[in-house]
Amino acid sequence: MNSLPARRSVLKAGVASINRSIAALADAVIVHEDFLRDVAIRDYRMPVHKVIVRPHGVERVRPLDRGRARANLGIGDDRVLVLFFGYLARYKGVDLLVKVLRNRLDWRKYSLIIAGGPHPRARDDPGYREWFRDLVNNVDELRREGADVRLTGFVEDPSPYFSAADLVVLPYVERFSASGPASLAEAYGLPVFLADGQLRASADLEDAITRFIEERGGDPGTVHARFWDEMAADYYSFLVRTRNSGPQSPVRR
Repeated sequence: MNSLPARRSVLKAGVASINRSIAALADAVIVHEDFLRDVAIRDYRMPVHKVIVRPHGVERVRPLDRGRARANLGIGDDRVLVLFFGYLARYKGVDLLVKVLRNRLDWRKYSLIIAGGPHPRARDDPGYREWFRDLVNNVDELRREGADVRLTGFVEDPSPYFSAADLVVLPYVERFSASGPASLAEAYGLPVFLADGQLRASADLEDAITRFIEERGGDPGTVHARFWDEMAADYYSFLVRTRNSGPQSPVRR
C-alpha cells in the first residue's frame, strides 16, 4: 500500500519469518490489542503462553491555547473543525471524506483541514498522480462553492491543527496504518474516527463518517489518553515478574 519496492508475497514471507524467529527467542511478546494477540497466535504461530496484551500508550503533548489556535487558522466558534492528518495515500480514504463534506453535510457548519502532502514513495506513479490531481480538483471546486476545506501540504508541526480541531477522521481502509495520527488524536484528547474493517463499500463508509461527524461534532467531549509515563510502573512490574518467573497465562490489562 505504501509502494515498497518488492513483491507483496516476498514482504509477507519476510515479516512472518522475522516474527516467528523473534517469538522463538523471546520470553514474552507484548502486543497492544486482543486482535493482534489473535494474529500473532494464528498467523505467526506464536506460543499462546508467550503473547501478552498491554494497551498502547501515547506521549504527552502540550496543546496550544485552543482559542488562539483556531483564531490563527481563521476558524470561528460557530464551526466544527474536522481534521485529517498524514501523508495522502490512496488507501487512506481522504477522497471519501471530501465526498462526505460535499454530499452529506451542511458545509456551512464545518471546516475541513487535510493536513498532509503527497506520499513521497508514490509521487512517480501515474495512477497516484491522477488520483491526487482529482483530489485537488475536488477540493478546489468545493472552495469555489464556498466550503472551508483546505489542503495544507506537508506538515512539520501538527500542534496548531490538533490544538484547534474538534475531531479527527481517519477513514483508512486498513486501520492498523492509522496508529500514528490516531495516537496524536488521543494525546490531544480528541475523538477519532477509525474505519471498521467490515465497511469496505464506500457508501457504508460515507454513512459511518457522516454519523460520526454529526454526533461528535455537536458535543465532541474529551478523550482521556493513556500516557506512557503513567503506564511505566505497570510495564516495569510486568517485566520484573517475567524476568523472575517467566510469562504465565496471557494477560489483558
